[in-house]
Amino acid sequence: MWIRRILLSMVVLVFILVILVAVGIAALNSQWFLHFAESKATELAGRQVTIGALALDFGRISRLRVENLSIANPSWASDHALASVDRLEVGIDILPFLKGDLVIPDVQATAPVVHLERSGRGTTNWTIADEGNSAHSDQSTEESSEGDPALNLPRIESVTVNGGRLTYLDPQHDIFLALSILATKGESHSDQERLVAEGGGHVAGEPVTIGLSAGTDSPLPHSPE
Repeated sequence: MWIRRILLSMVVLVFILVILVAVGIAALNSQWFLHFAESKATELAGRQVTIGALALDFGRISRLRVENLSIANPSWASDHALASVDRLEVGIDILPFLKGDLVIPDVQATAPVVHLERSGRGTTNWTIADEGNSAHSDQSTEESSEGDPALNLPRIESVTVNGGRLTYLDPQHDIFLALSILATKGESHSDQERLVAEGGGHVAGEPVTIGLSAGTDSPLPHSPE
């Protein structure tokens, strides 16, 4: 009799756990969570962040999918968005994550666009932290990152970019550059990562052409920059 009760209790607990997981997944894929994510991202970035759609698929490698993501520019900038992407998909390895390490097997970005700009007064549109306390925040961030292993940057193993674009505008020094960016991974594990950037513009009235190509047979390094 007591064995039957134990088994029945275990079945009930598993059933409750399944319901809680299902409710949690439904909440993370709901419109409420999308608005919550927009609000928190806007708060952290210090400027408006909009997200068209957000979905999370749980598994051994969980996948986060974001569509029509954009980060607003300051009002003085020539373009309304600092950065945008039509579709961003990120894989997250759950087992290392449970141990406190963030390992990202792959990142796939469709039509990411970044507009970098410096105003006539030297202000940059990519500075999104608290500018008044930048020196203090940089120092405190550096100190905390040394003492807190949880602040280690993620390891990104593969990046695929389709239709990427990067622009840089500096009217004060008469600079404008526009690059198309493509990052691909070969079909087999042994194939190299390949990054291609090409385009041009002008610097101090002189036309320039840029062509870059790089490949690596190891996982993409992560940088503190």
